[in-house]
Amino acid sequence: MNDKEYVNNKCKRCLNRNNDKDLCNIVQTISGEYRCSNEDVIEIEEYIRNKEGFIGKVQKIIPPDEKMVDYYYCCESTMASSYENEIIKHNKNVIELIQVGDYINGMLIEDIEKIDNKKVFYSNGRMVAWTNRDKGIETILTKEQYRDNCFEI
Repeated sequence: MNDKEYVNNKCKRCLNRNNDKDLCNIVQTISGEYRCSNEDVIEIEEYIRNKEGFIGKVQKIIPPDEKMVDYYYCCESTMASSYENEIIKHNKNVIELIQVGDYINGMLIEDIEKIDNKKVFYSNGRMVAWTNRDKGIETILTKEQYRDNCFEI
């Protein structure tokens, strides 16, 4: 696949994808594939959250080959390691992966507000934490992990 075919078939984020003169910052990677800098690319040292609710920091990226159809992201925890299609969210800041229903320091997060590009987390109507003060966040338990490990009576 050449860069023009890539734009027509793959690139979803480019505004000028149909402009012949602008091939939207496409570069050829070491593996020989084409990627657009406008794509949402996961990088080493970024945090990922997979469909099972595991959160991990990417240590290694394995490109697709004849046996794998998708990129595989290896984390420090094998449970968080995932194929690209299993990842629901990624960010350089782990706090950005927290969702309503997760637990921070044992408290259920019932609401998240964005104020001045910062996230504010609420539990029982009280503010629990905000992103510019993430030193107070010691533990994150995702809602998926809570459901999977909860014993119901």
